[in-house]
Amino acid sequence: EAFQKWSRPLIAINIDGYENVLCCFTTGDSIQGTVTIMPQEDTSFESLSITLEGAARTTVDSTAPQTQIPRRENSIKNFLQLQQPGCEKFYPESRTLKAGETYNLPFTFVVPSHLLPDVCRHSRNNLQLTDAHTQLPPSLAGSMVLDDGRNLLDDLAYESSQICYAITVSITEKPSVVGKPMKNLVTLSKRIRIVSSKEEEPPLNVLEGDDEYCLQKMKTVHRGVMRRKVGCLAAVASQPRPLQLFSSKTEASSPGAVGTTATVHLRFTPEGDEPPLKLGTVSTTLNATTFYGSTPWTDFPSKSVHRDRTLGKESYTKTVPISSMSISSIRWEKHNTTAENDGDFASLSLSSSKDTMISSPGNTVYTTSITVPITLPKDKTFVPTFHSCLISRVYSLDVNISYHTPGANLLTSGISLKLPVQIIHQPRNSDR
Repeated sequence: EAFQKWSRPLIAINIDGYENVLCCFTTGDSIQGTVTIMPQEDTSFESLSITLEGAARTTVDSTAPQTQIPRRENSIKNFLQLQQPGCEKFYPESRTLKAGETYNLPFTFVVPSHLLPDVCRHSRNNLQLTDAHTQLPPSLAGSMVLDDGRNLLDDLAYESSQICYAITVSITEKPSVVGKPMKNLVTLSKRIRIVSSKEEEPPLNVLEGDDEYCLQKMKTVHRGVMRRKVGCLAAVASQPRPLQLFSSKTEASSPGAVGTTATVHLRFTPEGDEPPLKLGTVSTTLNATTFYGSTPWTDFPSKSVHRDRTLGKESYTKTVPISSMSISSIRWEKHNTTAENDGDFASLSLSSSKDTMISSPGNTVYTTSITVPITLPKDKTFVPTFHSCLISRVYSLDVNISYHTPGANLLTSGISLKLPVQIIHQPRNSDR
């Protein structure tokens, strides 16, 4: 229950099925409960409303374009307000709450999947942005306490970018003089958490030289203090399938038992008769990047945009270790390339001009593929990938592969990729 005592009424907001636990909901869920009003003295009122509200709040440190003076901008965007109909039929006669009486007003809300089109009316440089900004965003930050009552929910967000939902009760006072404006008598809100559903989007089109993602890389391998060249190593991967969250009654976004996998194709082209590299480990790290601004985003955000502090845009990234496993037992497959079979390696080729050094006919090459399992840890709370007018959350996966150069010392080298990855959310089963 949420109680707050004012000079007049005492109000409690009770949500069915959630007593002393974090209220978690997802798209299509029915939020049912009762507002209980217990006046301490006779209270005249004009209207009473029960609403489901959603708002985004950002705090951005920027610099003024003209003077370059640092400034702090706070922005609030109210994007959702669902009104409970029919409250009037529970009004007492003469619209006076009597001291010592108890008034119970039921409410029911259904979590929508989309917002009204009027929510996103700012200028846009991308036609797809409207659809993204009118999808219901998930709760983010806001210092919500977990069911144990002690630990804060860690959704990899800071308080400078929040998306909050609440059931709000407002009572407006009946004016004592005809013609005077009504004023708010009492307002009480009970915070809830919403993790909206999110469908899979098409893979990103990552070009060579992209400053945020790297799907392919090639490096020259050297040995010894003289740095004698022993070959070239290429690594290529594609965007993995999304990580999927599932809903349960007490937690609206828990990692699924099965995550996803990323497959990295390696190709080593030796100098002369050099043996293939000895593989060591493959480690993965998930990056959760939150973009936020004091004004709406006119395109899908990127780190190159927020570097200009005069634009009122910021981002921060939190990293979560995923896994580290040995790949020393993985074996290379040897190929003698010819003009006829060189096409077999098309899936491993890099688009740079250096690729001719890897796949020239007559070269000996070694290839192998590594399948990397990706499962979200359970000690963090993940939200789906989303974009809204003020706040966005995207994810990327760092994949680092270590190796030893044959005949060299024990020092290891590595090659790394940075892959975009989506987190999507499956709505709760209808049997809730």
